[in-house]
Amino acid sequence: MTKFFPVFFLFIFFNGTQAWTESRLKVICSTSDIYVIVKSIGQSKVTALSLVQGRACPGHFDIRPEHALQAARADLLLYHGWENWMPQLIQSIGNRRLKKMEIKIPGNWMIPPVHMKAAENITKALIHCDPKNKFFYQNNLKNHKKNIRKTVHILRQKTNFLSNTRAVCAQKQAGFLEWLGITVVQEYGREEELTLPQLLKTMSLSKEKTIDLVVDNLQSGPETGRSLAEALQVPHITLSRFPLQESYTKELSSNIKKIQTAFDKPQ
Repeated sequence: MTKFFPVFFLFIFFNGTQAWTESRLKVICSTSDIYVIVKSIGQSKVTALSLVQGRACPGHFDIRPEHALQAARADLLLYHGWENWMPQLIQSIGNRRLKKMEIKIPGNWMIPPVHMKAAENITKALIHCDPKNKFFYQNNLKNHKKNIRKTVHILRQKTNFLSNTRAVCAQKQAGFLEWLGITVVQEYGREEELTLPQLLKTMSLSKEKTIDLVVDNLQSGPETGRSLAEALQVPHITLSRFPLQESYTKELSSNIKKIQTAFDKPQ
């Protein structure tokens, strides 16, 4: 259950919270998807905070008091648009000068083309709020995308073997696996949403076809597919839908490393 706190109450009890760097653009990010981009593009011109940490599910978390206070003092709030708790949070903050922008990029942002499109939109948002640093942000975007393309080129050379791989996976990881060239035979939802008939259907379909891998999503249930993998006698791994590290490319490499390890491939 999401909890909200009046800003005046927070000021009384959290006035000692570490202050924003006043000379920088102060940005609140709803998720680590947005946060890692803001950090990469904004660098020394921006101070950023992610409300939802990478390991957490964005739909199942509590707003902490210090986050609400910092949001009340921020310049810019960036969010995806699917956060059902966001309207109430905005109303509770009461910061009339806070600029609020939705970054409406559908799909899994761990997929490089999707991530780079989001980075373009976030760069536009930073420039809109801080036009004097326009060329600084644009240059950082250029370097950010260049680094991603370089990383993808290296990773592609290590994942050519995946073109003949067939997987059963959590819905949130299907797009990422398909981007890697893996054939997704069947998807399943969150652990608490799975019924016995659905599980039996997934297991039956998986047995009918040759399955090489079962992939869970960290934020929606890291162990949901383990029993299925054991029944099929195939590797089971858990990938992260959101960046857990400060660097997007490090998280991308980490996810792919887990897949390579599952097949005992050199990294």
